[in-house]
Order: sequence, then structure tokens, then C-alpha cells
Amino acid sequence: MDIVRISSQLKGFPWGGRVFLQSLVQQPDKMGVPIGELWMGVHPNAPSTVLETGENLASFLANNPQFLGDLHEFPFLLKVMAIERPLSIQCHPDAVQAQKGWEKEAPKRKVLDRAVWNYQDANPKAEMLVALTETTAMCGFLPAKQIENNLRKVLPKSYHSMFSHCEHASDPVRCFVQTLYRLDKATLAAVVAEYQESLESLDEKPNPPFLTVSEIASQVVAQYGADPGVFGPYLLQVVHLKPGNGIFLKPGVVHAYVQGNGIELMNNSDNILRAGLTDKHVDYEELFSIMDTSYQRVEEIPTITEGGRYCYQTDDPFFCLYRFESGSYDEGQVPVSLLLCIEGTVTVTRNSQSFSIGKGECLLLGANLENYHLEVEGCAYRASYPTKR
Repeated sequence: MDIVRISSQLKGFPWGGRVFLQSLVQQPDKMGVPIGELWMGVHPNAPSTVLETGENLASFLANNPQFLGDLHEFPFLLKVMAIERPLSIQCHPDAVQAQKGWEKEAPKRKVLDRAVWNYQDANPKAEMLVALTETTAMCGFLPAKQIENNLRKVLPKSYHSMFSHCEHASDPVRCFVQTLYRLDKATLAAVVAEYQESLESLDEKPNPPFLTVSEIASQVVAQYGADPGVFGPYLLQVVHLKPGNGIFLKPGVVHAYVQGNGIELMNNSDNILRAGLTDKHVDYEELFSIMDTSYQRVEEIPTITEGGRYCYQTDDPFFCLYRFESGSYDEGQVPVSLLLCIEGTVTVTRNSQSFSIGKGECLLLGANLENYHLEVEGCAYRASYPTKR
């Protein structure tokens, strides 16, 4: 046995939708709340089960280690995202930061609810997002000079007294961000009121179907008011993705997904340090300790194309992603993988074994599976452990 069917778990979030994921798994409005994510993997916050046996996926893998091959644990977490409005401003730790944070919070985990933990596990978290529909994200800080110009534009009255000292700081971006996030409530409310007034006077050319920077800013101000995260659109790079295009975010990159639907693939981690645009737990100082303030232009992930097979090229050592459009494919052996049907049907055949799945269904492909045939009518994504490390 090298192939089994696994379940996925829907997760409700206020920023989620009521159509996309419900349609994907063919369960219209089952939970009665907006659904933002569909999880597939072993993470304890929403673990999959093996449909043939009813076992928790982590337990199944412990009892069937041949599925993992040379690995000691399942290496990634696969999600589908449905984003109706912006997520929180956030970033994630690298391996050293995650281990230190997890150890530091050991006393907290004994007495406080999981909802207020900064670290849900000891794992690093890099991630990639590949758009299924037109998708917008804010990710990675802008250059310091551009942030300065933006803040001058949207805060013409208060910029000099509150932020001009940052121009001479050793790390101007960090200074801008920390100054903003450390404002007292009354000052922050006044600054956001000035910001809102400036937004109303800006004349930015529309860019349908995508939101403009000022439209994103106006939306988050209307929703969150005096929250430092509302300045995100003028601190971070705004990236628009067409279907099939993706971005890769290393640990430490501050970001917030804004609108759209996509495949998200990451380390097996749920470590999120939040900094505004949320009702959940925030810890600004912890986020400051792990955020990367350097400027690196966010580029779309390069892909290698072979017929209707697309390989998304990143340097992450724990996961890689493939997209299969309608067609026939003869696949060689790959490490443990998840195969998700997004549209139509997918059939995997090896010798006398044949498994077919429909829209929203997922297969676990074991590391011993080799030389199998893939028949796709529609679209499928395969998340795998990289073969080259």
C-alpha cells in the first residue's frame, strides 16, 4: 500500500469566504461561518485522517513509516486559502528563533490557553502562495526612502515631529515601524485620523480586478480604526498575482494576504507573530525580534514547465510544489507527497492499483511509490518533499 486517501479540515476565520472553499469541498456553508483555510497534514491544530482506516494521519505514519521513506516526520503543511479581506500583519520565525521561542514559552503553555501562545510549535515557517484566482498580498518592507516618502504623503502634519528622527537611524525601517507601533492610544488615534483624511484626498488610478494601495488602506482603516497595522500598505510591497503565479516568503518577512484564493504550502508549523489587523493575540516586541527589515524585491516564483506540468522553483529544503493541468503524466519516484485535486478528476495508476479523486479530495503518496501514471482532467497540485537538497 503506497497510496491512501486523507481528509482535509476546514477552518473558520472572519476574513474568510462563504463560497470558494465550501464549493471546493462540496459542502455548502457547512459551518455557518466564513471559511478561510483548508488544511492537509499532521499539524495538531487541524490534523488530517486516513479515510481508509479512520486513523489520525500522524499515527498512521508512525505505524507505516515506509510512507515517509528516510524522513522521521511529515515535513510540510498544505493549505488552500480563501481571502475575502486582509489577514493580520504577521511574520514567522526561522529554525533558531522557533526553537528558542518554544523553549522560552514552556511556562506559559502550562497555565495559558493556546490562543495567547506566540509559538504553537518548535518549527520554522517559510511559506509559498500560488494564486488560484487574482490575488493581492502585502509582503516585505519597502526601501527606507520610499517608506519615508509614503509617510510624508499620508501624514503631512505629524511626520516631522514623530518620524523624522528615523531618517538618521542605523535601521530606518525598524525605527519607522517601532515608532509607529509604540505610540500611545491617543496619539495613534490622532495619527490614524490624519491618515484617513489624507486617503480621502488621494487620486490613485484604479487597477481592477486588483485593489489599489489606497483602496487597501481605506478598507483596513474602516475595519480596524486606530490600529498601527493600517499603515501596512505604505510600509510593505503590494504584489498582485494572476492565477498560477506565486510568491515565496522566507521566515522574518512581514506580510499580510489581502484578497483572493490560493494554494499555500509551508513548513509543518503554525507559528504566527501578529502585528495588527486582527482581534487575535499580538506581541509587537516579539515580532520586532524576528522581523527582517532589509529590502528585497518580492519576485514571482520561477517555474519549470514540461507540457502541462509546472514545477515552482524555491530553495526551501522542506517542500516543493507542482501543478498539473489536463493531460497524462508518467511520474518517477518522489519523496512523500500530497496530491490535491482542484478541478475535475485525477487518477493515479501504478501496476494494478488505481485511485481516482474529485474536486477538493486529497491523496497521500508514499515515498516508495515509483513509476506511476497520472491522468488529470482539470487541475491538480502536488506538494512534495524536495528530491534535491
